[in-house]
Amino acid sequence: MKQLLSKPVLLAFLISFPLWIMLGNYLLAIFCAILLSFFIGMVRALITLSKNSKDKS
Repeated sequence: MKQLLSKPVLLAFLISFPLWIMLGNYLLAIFCAILLSFFIGMVRALITLSKNSKDKS
């Protein structure tokens, strides 16, 4: 799972198919998937940075 989260483009591609079915529009689905995957990547990076700063304290 960590490998998938470290590659936001692959994650966006995989998320786009369920969003395509839900939204009915592939361009909107890929746009939402890109935003969502980069948001997940940012949250993961913030959690990692937070853990590292707690370890140093």
